[in-house]
Amino acid sequence: MSTVILDRRSRQLPLDVIWITIIIPVSTTLEVRAVHLRLSDKVLVVTGGNSGIGVSAAKLFVAEGAKVAITGRNETTLRQVAEALGPGVLALQADSNDYPASQRAFAQIAEQLGRLSGFFVNAGVGGVTPLGGTAPEAFEELVRANFTSAFFTAQAALPQLVDGASLVFNGSVLATLGMPGWSAYGGAKGAVRAMLRVLASELAPRRIRVNQVTPSDTKTPIWTPLAPTAQAQDTLNQRISASARPRRSAVWQSRRTPRGPCCFSSRTSRHTSQAPKS
Repeated sequence: MSTVILDRRSRQLPLDVIWITIIIPVSTTLEVRAVHLRLSDKVLVVTGGNSGIGVSAAKLFVAEGAKVAITGRNETTLRQVAEALGPGVLALQADSNDYPASQRAFAQIAEQLGRLSGFFVNAGVGGVTPLGGTAPEAFEELVRANFTSAFFTAQAALPQLVDGASLVFNGSVLATLGMPGWSAYGGAKGAVRAMLRVLASELAPRRIRVNQVTPSDTKTPIWTPLAPTAQAQDTLNQRISASARPRRSAVWQSRRTPRGPCCFSSRTSRHTSQAPKS
């Protein structure tokens, strides 16, 4: 129990000044509450976490207190990103197109960090497939990398997910813009948008939420094969911006996009599912 003593030192100070002395017994324990972090109790995975939007998402997840694992194909960049994010980040080499490798990666993450609170399906590749000039193999590769792998990422992670987990998929405005040459990529992203509603229904009994973020034209290395120079990327961004609705016309830096996955992964969105977010 604390004792409060009011002490007026009238000769030295004006009459309206009162000193307050608080006497706290030695046995009293003072509790200091830490600043609340939105993801402090979460174990989250970012696929394609070694580049672009994936790096920014992982960085934000770490800043919000989550235990974070990143996966990707390039072991060198994975190691560099993990070192930059801090010693608590787990980096595993795994190709999202390799289902057994994804299964092993999610099992290892769960073993080392704990069962998963959710993941951000970010891995994917870009590419154009103009009608009349596209090989079947090129078309199928884009669909596999951006749609098929998204489904099997979710399936590989499923046994490691806690009830009430959050799954966030990365979409694209190219799913709806109708830009010439983007049939495979835009179609694959549109398929993801439709698939997540089905997954949300299937996972509802376990209270697992499924959502999507839809970045506009974002400066990220995924476009480097198509636009290898800064000038070429500016031209590509301008084309996408011109096709996008006015509210989506700004060119984003990749560091801005992860706010959506962070929100969907937190308790803030615990009642939100099946909601593609632009």
